[in-house]
Amino acid sequence: MMKKLLLAVLISVASCGATLAQRYEVSDPQRAIEDVIYDLEDLIDEGRDRKLADKAEDVVSKLEDAAQELSKDPADYPAAAGNIEGAIGDLEAAVKDRLLDGSSGIGLMDDLVAIARGLATSTLAEARSRGANRQEIREARNHLSRGDALRASGRRGTIGAFKRAAARYKDALGKAESAID
Repeated sequence: MMKKLLLAVLISVASCGATLAQRYEVSDPQRAIEDVIYDLEDLIDEGRDRKLADKAEDVVSKLEDAAQELSKDPADYPAAAGNIEGAIGDLEAAVKDRLLDGSSGIGLMDDLVAIARGLATSTLAEARSRGANRQEIREARNHLSRGDALRASGRRGTIGAFKRAAARYKDALGKAESAID
């Protein structure tokens, strides 16, 4: 009986993860942000809700700022991650205010958190390749792990967890950058 229950839980968790699978390739964060912007614009066009449109415009503005930070030479990952975190906060508010349905909101927030995670992991990989400060790398990995746990919680419906996950990924990114310096 216990084995069947455990198997059922594992299958439900796996299927939940599969339905919320990443829709964008985050190897190009700027492109992934543009794809999320297009999805938001489609939601605005479909919904014709002025309050949702206003909130979505706030999100789009933050995402455009994030994309601009990524287009700099060198790219400003911490600033981009901060803008992504702000966009997630606006999406969270839209879901809580019932302007945006939960599944769409969760999908968009998960996509944005994945982008923030990608920025952190690429910076962490660079720090490791340079043989950077091990203690700071360890701390960055801890922030990354906490962000992963929060992201998983968000996927299970804890809407506020996505913004906290983005904050953890931004912390991981900061620690990885300071390890390089």
